[in-house]
Amino acid sequence: MLMAWGELSIAENSENNQLKAAYIINFARFSSWPESALESTTNLYMCVLMDTELGSYLELMANRKIKGRDVVIVNVEAGVALEKCHLVYFGKGDDEKTQRALNNIAGISLITMSDISGFVYMGGMVEMLKQGRKYRFIVDLKKSEAVMIRYRSELLEVSEVIR
Repeated sequence: MLMAWGELSIAENSENNQLKAAYIINFARFSSWPESALESTTNLYMCVLMDTELGSYLELMANRKIKGRDVVIVNVEAGVALEKCHLVYFGKGDDEKTQRALNNIAGISLITMSDISGFVYMGGMVEMLKQGRKYRFIVDLKKSEAVMIRYRSELLEVSEVIR
C-alpha cells in the first residue's frame, strides 16, 4: 500500500510539473521584452533555478518559437549569473538564495516567476497560484514596467494585477 501512495505522489508531481511548464511557456508567449534585451541573441532563454525536474518538462514543451526565437531552457544553480536569461523561474528552496538572486537581477529586463508563496512581495514579478488543475497569476505590473516588460491584455485580464 505504501508503494502505491508513493507512485501516486510521483504521478501527481509529474502532472503538476507538466501543467506548470505549459503555463510558463504560454505566459512567455503573451509577454514582450524591450528590443535591447533581445538584440544580442536569436534565442529566448528561459532559466530555471532550483527545480531541474520542471526544467526537463519545459525542454519537452519548448520546441516552438516564441517571438520568432528558439526557446532555450537552462537549468541554473544559485549564484550563477542570470543576466542573459529572458525569464527566470525560481523553484522552491532556500528563501535566502532566492532573495539574493532577485536582488542581483533587479533592474534587468527579464521576467521573474515562481510558485513560492509571497514571491511578488519578495521582489518577484509573477507569482503562480495553483487552483485545482489550473494556475492563476499575480503580476506586479510596476516592477515589470520598470524594466520595460509588457504583457498582453488577455494575460492581464486573467491575472491579479498589483500596480
